[in-house]
Amino acid sequence: MVLKCKICGGDVKLDNETGLGTCLYCGSNTAFPKVSDDRKLSMFNRGNHFRLSGEFDEALVIYEQIIQEDG
Repeated sequence: MVLKCKICGGDVKLDNETGLGTCLYCGSNTAFPKVSDDRKLSMFNRGNHFRLSGEFDEALVIYEQIIQEDG
């Protein structure tokens, strides 16, 4: 899997220990969630899908569920 920078579209190198990614081109940093199970990963993916589709209310509901379950 290749992660892309939100700023310039360049490749992002992820540090698995910290969950931080650094763009190899512009140097911007991005925090990535550490997901420990498939259910949470599925919820993150659903929330991201809604967000990218412009369905922000639906994305917010999913993200709030993640916060309630994980703190």
